[in-house]
Amino acid sequence: QALLRNNKYHVTNLRGERLFKRPEITTTPYHYSQAESTFYQMMTEFIASGRAYATGLDGSQGRAVMLVLIALQKLASSSVAAVRSALQKRLFKLRELSSAARRNNARIGNTSIEPDADDPEAGNLIVEDEISKLILELMENECERLTELIAAADHVTFETKIETIVATIHQLPVGESVLFFTEYKVTQALLISALWREFGEDSATFINGDDALPGVLLPGGARRDLRESREAAKDRFNSGV
Repeated sequence: QALLRNNKYHVTNLRGERLFKRPEITTTPYHYSQAESTFYQMMTEFIASGRAYATGLDGSQGRAVMLVLIALQKLASSSVAAVRSALQKRLFKLRELSSAARRNNARIGNTSIEPDADDPEAGNLIVEDEISKLILELMENECERLTELIAAADHVTFETKIETIVATIHQLPVGESVLFFTEYKVTQALLISALWREFGEDSATFINGDDALPGVLLPGGARRDLRESREAAKDRFNSGV
């Protein structure tokens, strides 16, 4: 007649003995490169400009702009590559639009940003898609600002977070399996690319909402779109293959 939600490590058997070990959490600090610091500073200023611009719009338009800005912040916290991809798609879309289309003030609602309760990953795909579809500008001279941001992102030739992950793996016992959680496909592809480059193409696989991962950079320099079922990836991980 009741359901109690709890952390696994609090669960006990009828004798009061814990069934799971408490997780051991450690933090590995890292520092941005100069190129990363420059980009994130510009990104912060971009978000601040957008927020200020949104306050001058009517209710629905202002909310739409704020939701997209929040989504961009989430992408930026995942990786430079993830937010760069979204910015580039949005710039391409804005350049496609005529001035007449922009006056239509097309907008998105809250539900297009929120993840699906049953499949949070599906929500991320919606976020990235809707960022490019919002016709209403996020600020004055947005195209120029997007161009500057993308140029700054292009100067980030490596991401310190990814390099720190690879260095941390080298400190683990040989043959130990590692599970990573990523929120966006672009970051997932970035991490897979780094792991393959360092440990070989059989070292890592992926699971996401549609069993597909585009744009993985192979050690030889070519890019490949990957496909693998959730069950196959799970079996490979569990077997250590």
